[in-house]
Amino acid sequence: MKKHYSKLERDSGEILHYIYQHFKKDKKEQPLSRADVVRETGWDEEKMLRIVRFLNNASLIRSVLGFSSVFSISGLTNEGIETMRNMGEFKKIFGFDLAPGSFSWKN
Repeated sequence: MKKHYSKLERDSGEILHYIYQHFKKDKKEQPLSRADVVRETGWDEEKMLRIVRFLNNASLIRSVLGFSSVFSISGLTNEGIETMRNMGEFKKIFGFDLAPGSFSWKN
């Protein structure tokens, strides 16, 4: 039986890809703040908080969750990095093939 993937899972996959690209490019590993991610995506803060919680609970990112919708992302865990490097695993978790550099918020 084919698994039905939720919008949260698909959006989380895109954000994981965005986070991976950010930290791959920025060797200083400057944390991503809520404002950084919301500004990049245009998505509302509550949606972003749900995505960060999903990725954090799946042990794919290193993040600090604060009160309300405050968070910062300090990087990917080893499992998160491996998920990004293994497209079969990525598709199993998020339900789609990754197209490098393609984000729904840029279309």
